[in-house]
Amino acid sequence: FPLKNLFIFILAMGILAFMLYINRIKFSVMPDRLILFTAAGALLVNFILNTQFYPQLGKYQSGNTMAAQIREARINPELVFCYGTVVRTFDFYSGRYVPMLDSAGIRKELEAGKSIYVFTPAPHGDTLLLQYPKAKAFLTSPDKHITKLKLSFLDPEKRMKGLPISQLFALEPGMLAENP
Repeated sequence: FPLKNLFIFILAMGILAFMLYINRIKFSVMPDRLILFTAAGALLVNFILNTQFYPQLGKYQSGNTMAAQIREARINPELVFCYGTVVRTFDFYSGRYVPMLDSAGIRKELEAGKSIYVFTPAPHGDTLLLQYPKAKAFLTSPDKHITKLKLSFLDPEKRMKGLPISQLFALEPGMLAENP
C-alpha cells in the first residue's frame, strides 16, 4: 500500500528520529531508554497502521465501499435490502440497520409494486441471478474480510486475483412475470 500523504511520512520520520535520539541519550539509565524506545516503536507502528494501512485496506471491504457508492448514487436507503448474509460493516457505514430479505421477501416487495435494490455479498449474487436472470448488477465492490489477511493479498500484483465481488442489484416488479 503506497504512502500517499506527505504529512504522514514526515510525522513517521519524526517519530523515528525521536526513537534514534532516545537510543543515543548518554545520561539516561538503560531501563528508561529501553522503555522509551519500545514505547516510541509501538507508537510508530500504530501510527502507520491507523493512518496508512487500515484506511487503504478498507477499500477492499465491501460493506463500507458499497455504502459509500449507494450514497454517491443517491439511492433511497429505504429501498436497499441485504440478501444471503448479514454484513455488519454495511449496516454501520449505511448509518442504519439494513433489513435482510430472503427469496420470499424479495418476491413480496416486488409484488407490492416496489423497485428495490438488493445488496448481495459473494457468492449470494449467483443465487439471486438464478431466481431473477434479467437482474443487472447496478454497483459492484471487492469483498475481502480485512481481518483474514493472507500474504498473497498484501502483494499488489496478486491482490485482486480471486477476490470475491459483492453486488447491488436493481430489481423491478416486471421481473416477476419471468419467474413463476
